[in-house]
Amino acid sequence: MLAWVRKKMERSDNLVSESALSSCQRNAARLDKRKAEKIVNQYGKALKAANKQHANKVFRIISRMTRDSELYEEICENLEKNHGYYFAIFSHKVDKSLLPYPKEKIKEAIEMLLRFEKDVDNIKLLKAGLQYLNFFD
Repeated sequence: MLAWVRKKMERSDNLVSESALSSCQRNAARLDKRKAEKIVNQYGKALKAANKQHANKVFRIISRMTRDSELYEEICENLEKNHGYYFAIFSHKVDKSLLPYPKEKIKEAIEMLLRFEKDVDNIKLLKAGLQYLNFFD
C-alpha cells in the first residue's frame, strides 16, 4: 500500500513540475509591459535615425538630379515601373536592418501597449508606429 502511495505521489510531483515548467516557459515567452516599452522606445530611436538617413539620401539625389539629366531619366523610369533603387527611396522604403528588433516583435510590443494606454496622443503615436513598420523592408 505504501509503495502504491509513493508511486502516485511521484507521478503527481512529475505532473506538477512539468506543468510549472511549461507555465514558466509560457510566461518567459510572453512580453511584459516594461519590455514592450523598451522595445517601442528603441524602435522610436530607430525611426528617427532612419528618417534622418532617408532625408539626407533624398536631398543628395534631388540635388544631383537637377544637374544630371541621365539620373533624372533613370529616376523617372524607376518611378514609372514601380521598381528599382530610386523607386524604393522615393516610396520611403527603409532597410529593416535599422530596426532594433524583428518587425513582428515590435508589432507585438506596440499592440500590447495599445491595450494599456489611455492617453489619446500616445495612442495616436503608437498607431502611427505600427503604420511606419510597413516602410521597413
